[in-house]
Amino acid sequence: MNTPAPDDLSRLRAIAEEGREAPLLGGTHLVMWGCLVALAAALHWGVASRLLEWPAWSLAVIWFGLMGLGGVLSSVLGRGIDCAPAAPTIGNRVERTVWITTGAVFATIAIALFVYGNIEQTEAAFAYYAMMPPITFGAYAVALNTSAVAGAARRLVPFAVLSLALAAVTVLMIGDPAQYLVVAAGALLVSVVPGFLQLRAEKAGD
Repeated sequence: MNTPAPDDLSRLRAIAEEGREAPLLGGTHLVMWGCLVALAAALHWGVASRLLEWPAWSLAVIWFGLMGLGGVLSSVLGRGIDCAPAAPTIGNRVERTVWITTGAVFATIAIALFVYGNIEQTEAAFAYYAMMPPITFGAYAVALNTSAVAGAARRLVPFAVLSLALAAVTVLMIGDPAQYLVVAAGALLVSVVPGFLQLRAEKAGD
């Protein structure tokens, strides 16, 4: 069996140290997505509580419209992040992959529920959308904790725990329009706030 040369070991150690010290670069995405989700959820609450006299189909326009905008903005922001010196580190590669996968899960479930609701054409079929908030916060918990471990960013762990709590709370609030007020506040707490913390850490690491 061949043993690694000292130079190879030194190089691997240097790569590992660089990855451990490099800041995570997903702060901008967290802030952007948190703001969009909070806005969509607040509008959803307004429609569901009849504060806004918009038709029921406006909910699909709100969510798919704002999430589609988020997808476009993510693509644009991603190009700039890919050019950053820290982008190739293991922490940032894991962070980006876990959030891309999380977004794909959200989109797949949302589209599948929309198709199912239109096939069934019943109020009960569309009511399954009420499970999206707990699914979202549960996925956030996984993504935040994974990013925290991969990027040695312990500051993200409390937000992962808070996401789990919000997942439980939003299950208990299914059927109550106020569920979406909790979603709006939760998005600010577990996406925008940690996003700003990451941006500050990124700036400090420059």
